[in-house]
Amino acid sequence: PKGFTVEDKWTALVANIDRWRPGVLALQEAPTADALPGLGLTYRLLGAARAHEGYVQLYARQELGAEVLGVVAGVSAVLAKVTVDAAQVVIVAMHLAPGFDGVAERARQLRTLVASADVVAAAAFVLLGDMNVRQTEVEDLLEATALRDTHYNGASWSPRKNKFDARLFGDDAIREHSFDRLWFRGEAWAQAFLVGTCRRFAGG
Repeated sequence: PKGFTVEDKWTALVANIDRWRPGVLALQEAPTADALPGLGLTYRLLGAARAHEGYVQLYARQELGAEVLGVVAGVSAVLAKVTVDAAQVVIVAMHLAPGFDGVAERARQLRTLVASADVVAAAAFVLLGDMNVRQTEVEDLLEATALRDTHYNGASWSPRKNKFDARLFGDDAIREHSFDRLWFRGEAWAQAFLVGTCRRFAGG
């Protein structure tokens, strides 16, 4: 509804973050490179990178003592290193190129990322974010990068269900996609699941 403002949406998002209390947080399409309100007491902004839409940001809980590694030239990604039970894990927040015509660019971005020095040297590597990949691309990308996928029930991009854009209402041609993904390799194991999918009612 029109009364559900950007501020209302942000409040709802922060409430979900507070509920699940993730150790690491990746945001896409942030309106600024600066830390967003409501996160500063718990999370430290590790970095931001310009993407095709806004910024991709990477945060970590203050107590993790994450080490900032920076960004990769030509890729909308932020890198950091965290220690988990004495193991060091390189974490990357990423926002890949959009659209059906972005297949080649997404592949280039991933190849560039996994060839970067910090990723090559990592014993454990976790990549998360809005990858914009269609299922038909996944197998080839995983094979080319030696990454492994995590699977979850449902679709993270479903405009007919979460109605984030009124221009997409009722468009039966719009398909659901699992654009938001978590991939990993090395001495790590990961699982993924969707949260924040409950319905919100307003205006009766």
